[in-house]
Amino acid sequence: MSIETIESVVLERLVPDLQSQGYDVFVHPSKQMVPPFLKGFVPDVIALRDDRNLVIEIKHRRAAAEKVLKDVAKRFEGQDRWEFRIVWANPEEAQ
Repeated sequence: MSIETIESVVLERLVPDLQSQGYDVFVHPSKQMVPPFLKGFVPDVIALRDDRNLVIEIKHRRAAAEKVLKDVAKRFEGQDRWEFRIVWANPEEAQ
């Protein structure tokens, strides 16, 4: 299964769940939607709600991805209304 297909399967499960929690969900948001503190990082999903906003990145377990994501996670320090979530996609579970 391709990475794009796996991501689509994850999104098919994730988006309705977020919407049921009251979030407005934007898949592959434009750069203009991304908060300035992320400095050029464009996530897979942004979910907005009155009390909390989420930035969600879907990744496969790779050491290189973990380093980049740790750097991005640091940018959320002091951001009370924003939360960073990583969804680790496992190809075997996506089938």
